[in-house]
Amino acid sequence: MTAAIDRIADQAAFSLWAGRPWLSLRPVLLVGPPGAGKTHLARRLGALSGCGDAVLSFAGVNSNVELAGNPRGFRHTQPCLPAMTMLRTGTANPVVVIDEVEKVACGDNGDPVATLRGMLERSTAARFFDGCLAVEIDLSHVNWVLTANRIDRLPAPLLSRVDVVEVAGPGPEHAELVLANLWRSVARDAGLPPSALPHIEVAAEASLLRLFRNTRSVRRLRRAIETLVAVSARHVPRTVN
Repeated sequence: MTAAIDRIADQAAFSLWAGRPWLSLRPVLLVGPPGAGKTHLARRLGALSGCGDAVLSFAGVNSNVELAGNPRGFRHTQPCLPAMTMLRTGTANPVVVIDEVEKVACGDNGDPVATLRGMLERSTAARFFDGCLAVEIDLSHVNWVLTANRIDRLPAPLLSRVDVVEVAGPGPEHAELVLANLWRSVARDAGLPPSALPHIEVAAEASLLRLFRNTRSVRRLRRAIETLVAVSARHVPRTVN
């Protein structure tokens, strides 16, 4: 994970040095085992930078609609994902995360990987034609973060457009830090300060730490935290009006 953070920090520093005081990253592909925290890192980048984010999983995707949108003439028309994200976040440079990019399936309704390649190239992204809006949109400032568990299934033209960074994930020695970060993340997603979450007993906390040390899975630890918080919340006394 350190390598990925360092790569992002270096590019952010260069943007500032070059007189661009906004988040401007080259497309990056984070490669590592499931549960290493790749998607969590990408989403935190969007939150901490103030740019906002969107996540699209390519697992099982077999059409172009989720990424490129639906052009006019269809019953359910919609702009492309980057345009929708820019509108929602109010920024021209949101973080768009393509999760599990290697799991895309082949279909008859467009090639998501071909569309993604065009969006990753800044020269073509600057004049991306949106079939729903029927105008060209400048997507060249979008920050792309792709994730994959393995890259041997990815085509060379796609790999040539991204910086590949290996993500090993935090080790057992980082268990306390990972738990604290995920605790804050769960609270933030619930719209609460961390102190507002139900208190957990020392034994339960030790169980969470042991789970991470044994599995090294950020994803499994987060699910365990969410389950524990939900169960604990059932036993918190509430005032009935």
